[in-house]
Amino acid sequence: MVWYIIAVVMIAGSTEPNYKMNNALQFKNLTICNEYRKRYSKGLEESLRRNFPEIQTANIQCIDHDSAMLLQDEMLRKERK
Repeated sequence: MVWYIIAVVMIAGSTEPNYKMNNALQFKNLTICNEYRKRYSKGLEESLRRNFPEIQTANIQCIDHDSAMLLQDEMLRKERK
């Protein structure tokens, strides 16, 4: 299974969480993903805030491919409403 780094963020003025995922970073398993996330957490968050300065809070996690696709589908459904 493929794992990704995902950031669950709150944007200023929003009541719904937003999700940011860099699918260029892919990991073979959860252990490797978590090790990367822990080692580079400061740089990941700094880069996230540099690219999206409107972020108020961010929680960086690992997510498996299937869950990421479900999350993406949910986000697309919300956008269509």
